[in-house]
Amino acid sequence: MGVRVREIYIGDFSNISAQLELYRRFSQYIGATRIISAIFRLYRFTDKKRQKEEAVPTQPLPSILEAPPEQ
Repeated sequence: MGVRVREIYIGDFSNISAQLELYRRFSQYIGATRIISAIFRLYRFTDKKRQKEEAVPTQPLPSILEAPPEQ
């Protein structure tokens, strides 16, 4: 019986930080330039900022036109 290998594609990760980490690792093997590495850092920074913004729960403020709850 042979070894079964499951292929994982970079696009399989919904988290952009995980995708960029894989690109960064791969770029070390192919000798990517510093410019590409800088782009990876920029995207990682903007993704972290986006994730923090999404983590803040946004609840709508109550409208003054709404009736108060009955007691």
